[in-house]
Amino acid sequence: MSARVALLRGINVGKAKRVPMAELRALAGSLGFADARTHLQSGNLVYTSGATAGEDRDRFATALEERFGFAIDVVIVDGARLAEVLAVHPFADGDPKRVHVGYGSGPLPESLVNDLRALAREGERFAVDGDGDVLFADFTQGVHDSRAATALPRLVRPGFITLRNLATVRAVADMVG
Repeated sequence: MSARVALLRGINVGKAKRVPMAELRALAGSLGFADARTHLQSGNLVYTSGATAGEDRDRFATALEERFGFAIDVVIVDGARLAEVLAVHPFADGDPKRVHVGYGSGPLPESLVNDLRALAREGERFAVDGDGDVLFADFTQGVHDSRAATALPRLVRPGFITLRNLATVRAVADMVG
């Protein structure tokens, strides 16, 4: 059994795509995800599973759409990978509410960092990890006021990316153990 984190993209933002965490945990349990726990209301599910991450993602995404009636993008991250990403985050010295980790649905475009820098506000910093599927970002003036953050979904198409601030990633990593 592997400790994993399911990161759901774009739920519980405003009134759209509402997913109650109790229902999310129950759905995960019905799929055989053991010890399902959530952090905050933004789609961070910690669980254990004996299946592959890809199998978990596919089964979970299908079940989420069937249960809630809309598609939800899901990234599955192994617990060890989560800790590894935290250990090498180049901007961990920044404000944990403005420093982010972006988990991609696959390899991120090679041009992503340069594209983001072209849109960046003063002080914003970006890097991609060595595996090419994780974005490190420091939105020094906040993610909601960042042109780079606003452009991010378009820049990673046809894939997707889901962002978590450093405070959330640390809390979820603590839940993994």
